[in-house]
Amino acid sequence: MPICLISTGYKVYTKDKYKRFFESIERQNYSNYNVVVMDDNSPDNSALHYYEYLKNTTFRLKNRIKIVKTLQRMGALANMYIGVKKYCPSNSIVVNVDSDDALIGAQTFNILNAIYQNPNTWYVYTRYLWQKD
Repeated sequence: MPICLISTGYKVYTKDKYKRFFESIERQNYSNYNVVVMDDNSPDNSALHYYEYLKNTTFRLKNRIKIVKTLQRMGALANMYIGVKKYCPSNSIVVNVDSDDALIGAQTFNILNAIYQNPNTWYVYTRYLWQKD
């Protein structure tokens, strides 16, 4: 199944954790996915920094990512709704990961795909791990 990763953020660039986010997606051993990063009109211009960072990398995910900067701050839920409705294929598994967080390991998308093969699975919530910087 296709996976559509939605990420909403505000002032993510100043936290400087977005690189780990992109690197964790790059590590995935799964090829049927796309990424939508919603910059919720951040005053630090996160969308431009994402674009510049990706432009200067050799990541294979560059052609799978859509960076969207909203013109007004709408909040995470509105950004998720717009991102899913406008940029995710209708049969996608939607994964929500904040831009200052990261996926663990290289099999996250494979595991989610396997779980969603069960027709009784509607929603999966995973616990996060917190790592002191």
